[in-house]
Parts: sequence; structure tokens; C-alpha cells
Amino acid sequence: MEQNNYQGALQQPIGSGFNVKSTANDVIKGIDLTGTTAIATGGNIFLP
Repeated sequence: MEQNNYQGALQQPIGSGFNVKSTANDVIKGIDLTGTTAIATGGNIFLP
């Protein structure tokens, strides 16, 4: 039988303290990103 995660059998929360309502500002609060380079991959623009 093929494994799937439809009922959460394979993936478990990691207890990061963040949730679906967390923002990017919540995640980086207190972290100085001065001089850091970010590379975004997999971007998608949907134009209806």
C-alpha cells in the first residue's frame, strides 16, 4: 500500500512556536539580517 499523509500519518508538527497566523515579521523578530543575501526559488505568478 502506498504511503500518504492525508491523515497526518507521516508529517508531525516540529513545535516551532509559529502557526498559520504567524507572519514573516514574527519569524525574524530579533534576528539581524544585515548583509544577508536571500535567494527565492519556485516563484509563481498566476494571471487569470
